[in-house]
Amino acid sequence: MNKDTVELGQLHKELNSALALIEGSVSELPKLPTLSSNIIQESESLLEQCEAVVAKKQRSKPVIRIIHHLACSGGTLISKCIAALPNTFLLSEIHPTTRLHLGAGKPKFSPSDITTLARYANLPNVDELAWEILKNNIDITLRHITRHGGFLVLREHTHSDYCVGPKAVISSQLVDNLKQQYDVWNLATVRHPVDCYVSMKLNNWLHFEPQSFDEYCKRYLLFLKQFDPHQIIKYEDFVASSDKTMTRIANILNLPYSPAYRDVFACFNVTGDSGRGSGSIAPRTRRALPDDLISEINASANYAKLVKRLDYDSTVTCS
Repeated sequence: MNKDTVELGQLHKELNSALALIEGSVSELPKLPTLSSNIIQESESLLEQCEAVVAKKQRSKPVIRIIHHLACSGGTLISKCIAALPNTFLLSEIHPTTRLHLGAGKPKFSPSDITTLARYANLPNVDELAWEILKNNIDITLRHITRHGGFLVLREHTHSDYCVGPKAVISSQLVDNLKQQYDVWNLATVRHPVDCYVSMKLNNWLHFEPQSFDEYCKRYLLFLKQFDPHQIIKYEDFVASSDKTMTRIANILNLPYSPAYRDVFACFNVTGDSGRGSGSIAPRTRRALPDDLISEINASANYAKLVKRLDYDSTVTCS
């Protein structure tokens, strides 16, 4: 027997001894309790609940925020203040099927507006195309802003739905076209109908027939049908107490609030800025009303319903 054989036998003996020691030590360890079937089922149930939460999150619709207001109701001022909130981006006066901007005469230079160019080119089914373009653009824009930590707000051109043509729509076309794809959060801003109507008349924006005050109030009431009271903000409340009202707006739309909006809102570019030109937020005196309009207002049944719905004072005077 040579030296290598002896050393190999010794190593084998030492390995066997070590293995016996490990086996003995393991046998002395306390046994782990066997999990009961109830505990196993509870664990599986918890795991299923977690998976369900994740799946629900994946299935949930993205949120889209939309503000609505009729023309000459202070909507541009409020929109500027919303745009001035932190990380908030507002797209102003959206309505893909309106033709108010086209006007008469030669086509306008619109190099980035595919829908308008499609109308100039007389494409078939252009309204259907316009909605598809808009929905695709909103989807891309929303994902872009979300990646950058921002919040997207759409300002609908509500006037095109309710105050253009012989007949108003029943509900917002923008909401109807987006609600299948998004969880839509709505906010409406309103102003006393007398002030709105007078301003619209001065701007030559009575795009409906007949152009009577009662017809306007009828359309105003139709516009309000889609909103609950908590979704409605009064322009008069805003100019009287802007911080309080902006806090409420931020809460309704789940936007970050900062009182710094007061210092910067005038810097934001928002379409439809036909009213006040100053950078102040303050009540405005009602314009003098002619006698014939006062008579029309007092005779309007829809006006009586509207001021009751919005809790406005119905009294009107000549000055």
